[in-house]
Amino acid sequence: MARSKAILKKYGIDPVNDPANLMIANNVEGVHTKENAKKVADALAKADKKIKEISKYKNLSRSDGTDLLKQKLQEIGHEVFGGYR
Repeated sequence: MARSKAILKKYGIDPVNDPANLMIANNVEGVHTKENAKKVADALAKADKKIKEISKYKNLSRSDGTDLLKQKLQEIGHEVFGGYR
């Protein structure tokens, strides 16, 4: 989780209070696991790398980067936790 928090904070996203980091996921067995946390961290790292690549070719503002990560964060949430509803 530390890796995920570091990436979120880098983009100005509060890991606890920012609605962009919230997702409805049932609190049943198999949802809040280390495996799922690793999936999220890996996907966030991949998104961060992609945003860095985009910023090499386009003049992204900090806010543009944050918006891109927030969009990807929602996609990641659906990919990792969407099947647990």
